[in-house]
Amino acid sequence: MIDNGCDIVAQHTDSPAPLITAEKAGVLGFGQASDQTAFAPKAQLTGTIDNWSPYYIDRVQAVMDGTWEGHGTYFGDISEGAVGYAPFANMPVSVAKIARDYLNRISDGSYHAFTGPLRDQEGEYGNLKLKTGEIASRMMLDTMDWYVHGITAKYPD
Repeated sequence: MIDNGCDIVAQHTDSPAPLITAEKAGVLGFGQASDQTAFAPKAQLTGTIDNWSPYYIDRVQAVMDGTWEGHGTYFGDISEGAVGYAPFANMPVSVAKIARDYLNRISDGSYHAFTGPLRDQEGEYGNLKLKTGEIASRMMLDTMDWYVHGITAKYPD
């Protein structure tokens, strides 16, 4: 990708390899699941930091107490501390401030990335999937099998 002009590397591999490659090539990127600054101090912009400890401790304690009940799929989030972020680096201070502001708004529930209007890519204007102000449900996000309007690739069959 870098050889083809990609200048920002995003990943979902739980490995520092993409950032190490980015740093060697002189491009920027994002870490995944941990702060990967030690591996690519000149390339990492930030990275998600997974913190599953509170969830696992709670679940194991419930088993030990005999109170455990299955409750479906768990997706921890920023507000619970299950997802955090590495320091913002290799970017202007003004950009880091904007990013911190969005993280705070996500955490306090005042910002949702998937808020309508949102259209799929069908036809000239797309089919309305979310009305203005409507927030995508967890079910919608988990079962999304379409691309948003403006994406030119076709969703695989």
